[in-house]
Amino acid sequence: MRKLLNKYREMKKIELVWNIIYYFIFKKYANFFKKLNPYYSNDNSKYSKALSLMFILSLLIGVDFFCAIEAIQKKTFLNSSLFIVIAVIFSLVNYFLLVYKNKCLSYFKEFESMPRHWKKKWGWISFAIILLIFISVPISLKIMNYSLRR
Repeated sequence: MRKLLNKYREMKKIELVWNIIYYFIFKKYANFFKKLNPYYSNDNSKYSKALSLMFILSLLIGVDFFCAIEAIQKKTFLNSSLFIVIAVIFSLVNYFLLVYKNKCLSYFKEFESMPRHWKKKWGWISFAIILLIFISVPISLKIMNYSLRR
């Protein structure tokens, strides 16, 4: 029972961090579009663009796992059906962490009330996580390619 409770707490931490990253992506989109068009309103188009970036990030994490599995197994499993399964799995995880029951909106209300230093700290942490995801994809592809050539 204790292990199950610890797993639940770990998943809540992952959910919190993923919602923090989404919050800062959402805010950056709002600032970007307001600079381009001062009459821009906070409608669903910005929401969907930020959300689509979160789905892309989760798919990139899926690609990293796919490459890691191939590198460890030293076999080529590369086919479209396996990639589609991985994409669906990571998209579902992303859906349940952000969209299901409007979790992101309840987190947004909490994050809006946080002090400025908290927002600055987590803004940089979010940027670093996003950067690490984008950097890890070419590295994992290179490792996968290297391990398959041996």
